Amino acid sequence: MKSKQILSLSLAACLMIGSLAGAGEAQAKAKAKKPVLSKTKMTAYIGKTKTLKVKKNGTKKIVKTKWTLSGKKVAKLTKKKKTSVTIKGLKKGSATVKAKVWYQKKGAKKKKKVTIPESITVQGVEYDVTSIGEKAFSNCKKLTLLEIKTKKLTKKTVAKKTFKSIRKKTVIKVPKSKYKAYKKILRARGLNKKVKIKK
Repeated sequence: MKSKQILSLSLAACLMIGSLAGAGEAQAKAKAKKPVLSKTKMTAYIGKTKTLKVKKNGTKKIVKTKWTLSGKKVAKLTKKKKTSVTIKGLKKGSATVKAKVWYQKKGAKKKKKVTIPESITVQGVEYDVTSIGEKAFSNCKKLTLLEIKTKKLTKKTVAKKTFKSIRKKTVIKVPKSKYKAYKKILRARGLNKKVKIKK
């Protein structure tokens, strides 16, 4: 009888956590709970599948998960969902699965006013704000004012459905010099025509 070859999947320290940028949710405190992977190490047989899950771990909601894999000749990711992914073994070896998770903190209150700055500072390093993530403001029913200060947004850097189902009475304020360009970009990215855009 032939022995079964196995695929070893290393998942340790692979969970990357990110808050939902610009979604109008309050920022999580340093000691707040974060989502976790259901397993940190997993062994799968070649030709067979295993399911890896993201657990809420006390958070309110998993909004989005981006799954990536190193060692694509060894394994394959299928059925990628925000709370799980299916891993299929292809050949003997090892691979690392990473999950970047956007989530909502339990008890977080939605902001009525949000500002997208020109830049942000992380650990003493300043970064320009050049993009808005997918569905960042979708279904923000309580948002009254969104002020965009950055002048470096383009159609490619503003994700699709960013403004889907946003509150129709929301007012969006943009830089005067970018009014025409931003108006076109925001409408193309799902902003309802009833939402006012001001300079």
